[in-house]
Amino acid sequence: MMTISNREHAVLGCLSAIPKKMLRSHGMNNISSLVLYDLCHENCFNVKKAAYFVDNPDFNICKGVAGYHRSESYYDISDAWSEPETFELIMNSCPFNAQVQTFEKNNLHVNGNGNADILDAISRHCLFENPHLVSWDMKHDNIGLLVYEQTDSESLSELEEHLYHGLHLFGFCPLF
Repeated sequence: MMTISNREHAVLGCLSAIPKKMLRSHGMNNISSLVLYDLCHENCFNVKKAAYFVDNPDFNICKGVAGYHRSESYYDISDAWSEPETFELIMNSCPFNAQVQTFEKNNLHVNGNGNADILDAISRHCLFENPHLVSWDMKHDNIGLLVYEQTDSESLSELEEHLYHGLHLFGFCPLF
């Protein structure tokens, strides 16, 4: 019989609740920001700073979609999904989110650029100190990219598979 830790149980509970929230919020513009907020929340993966990008080879562009930084004010919202308009206003005023959304480069996966080059380009623009990169395939041959910094006290090593699978939720969000 397989047992899971309390931490893993909490993460799986958070992940399994997101699709229902997404369905209730159908048609809203900021679903990606809400999903990122939930994934980074201390009750889920407990990430200090994260940025979500989409790399589109057809249009030769990689663009920032949403940024989360725990030290910015939107972290204080008790339930962002129940106040999506307020959440969107706050997100639009957060400097890190704005910095992520201004990131726009030619397709990062062309010319044999590897993950180290991609991570370097994003880290320099968004001022990540100790970044980690996860990439995944999305619909229409897009590539999703998440660059994140862990909290100082926590490692995601035992949760990496759950993080990878959870990131696929972005495939159900409008891009821009």
